Amino acid sequence: MRDLTHSVHIISRLTHNFYARELKRLGISMGEFPFLIEISAHGGISQEKLSEIVMVSKSVTASIVQSLIAKKLILRKINKNDSRAYCLWVTGKGQKLIPAIQKILNGCHAGITDRLTRIESDVLVNLLNKVADRSIEQLNRKSSGKSECASE
Repeated sequence: MRDLTHSVHIISRLTHNFYARELKRLGISMGEFPFLIEISAHGGISQEKLSEIVMVSKSVTASIVQSLIAKKLILRKINKNDSRAYCLWVTGKGQKLIPAIQKILNGCHAGITDRLTRIESDVLVNLLNKVADRSIEQLNRKSSGKSECASE
């Protein structure tokens, strides 16, 4: 099973390096782009919900939100229903970056799967999503503090 995590690691590292290089040309970082994409997709999202979706700590989210605000890519507004909470919105400037980001991601994905048939590509994505979901269940257990992963 080491091959699974090794292959996932290689794909992750190489695609992240590619994204970082290409996103730098847009003036955003690897850490910022998932937040910008999710805020665009879920206009008015809270920072707490954003942390859950992107799967990072609230402190990391706060830092990246500050950076995106400083770059005038997002706005933070007080939640009308809860004055202690904030809602996040993409600005016009940020919205203009979304198609370019999507082009980078789609181009990378198309390039690394171009030798797969459409069916193989769909099966790969579905299987990886199943493994990712199971990883979340097993490795992020907060209640017991223990995972059920068997050692090799």
